[in-house]
Amino acid sequence: MITFENVVKTYPDGTRAVDDVSLECTGGRITVFVGPSGCGKTTSLRMINRSIEPSSGRVLLNGKDVREESLTDLRRGIGYVIQSAGLFPHRTVIDNITTVPRLLGTPRKQARSRAGDLMELVGLAPVLANRYPYQLSGGQQQRVGVARALAADPPVLLMDEPFAAVDPVVRHDLQQEFLRVQRELAKTIVFVTHDIDEAVLLGDKIAIFQQGGTLAQFDTPQALLTTPANDFVASFLGAGRGLRSLQFVGVGDLKLDTFDVVAESELADTDGWTLVVDDQRRPRGWVNRGTGPNHPADPIELETTNLRQALDRALLSPAKRVPVCDADGRVLGTLGIGEIVTAMDAG
Repeated sequence: MITFENVVKTYPDGTRAVDDVSLECTGGRITVFVGPSGCGKTTSLRMINRSIEPSSGRVLLNGKDVREESLTDLRRGIGYVIQSAGLFPHRTVIDNITTVPRLLGTPRKQARSRAGDLMELVGLAPVLANRYPYQLSGGQQQRVGVARALAADPPVLLMDEPFAAVDPVVRHDLQQEFLRVQRELAKTIVFVTHDIDEAVLLGDKIAIFQQGGTLAQFDTPQALLTTPANDFVASFLGAGRGLRSLQFVGVGDLKLDTFDVVAESELADTDGWTLVVDDQRRPRGWVNRGTGPNHPADPIELETTNLRQALDRALLSPAKRVPVCDADGRVLGTLGIGEIVTAMDAG
């Protein structure tokens, strides 16, 4: 657990970067610091590992003031990932990952074995182990950066806009991989971003900072989206906050239609858009007798899909509906844009 108690950071020229911030980052969870440029989020992050010292107040790690521990011991327990990955250009991938364990005295063979496991964990192919950073894509470099930060198995991980420098498709993949890794490892993570969508996707709790280094609101993503504390928070969340809130509502309680689901043998008796299923009730595609061949169906799973995902799939479907399946991929019914909008209004 990381605790900020009335933390202030003022620079010699009088600039106050962080102003009386108090919050608690729960152990084993992801806390996201988000806000506009110059609002103090990165300064706050860097006070955790004492890259920056507070002017007043305290930062506590598991109840102990970080200034009471030697800097070396403190940083041994904290992994750090930055936007550009910060890899050593003259060292291979595997040697980059083993840097900290080797400095701590871990035998080379053991450190390299651990590095191989971490490469697999973060989605890096073994063939990349002996390549140099310049031979990797931006997304691969960021994965190496995450693996290196995890190499000494630190309980705390600080991440300063780690995915900001990659393109949107790679960024999405990195975010999903990051969430998967966190489900396995349950580290205490503080993550800085300027992107509210990334904050809502990744954060168990979100701290929204505003200009002047003050904390505007600290809450769960759902609470922020539904009950912003003030006009600044509402403005920062943007006009799309209602749409973002859909990701916290599952489709499990919605009523599904089955009238448009037919077996291939019954297709001749149908009209309009129809979802064709095989003899195991698995979706084969959407068919409309007036439009020619099948159109692919992109199903969702009943228990694991939220309304935002369902709406995305329905909007992209030629039928403006989405097949809803059980965990074995069998169609239970379909859900259309109308039903989703009704559920939104009811919420």
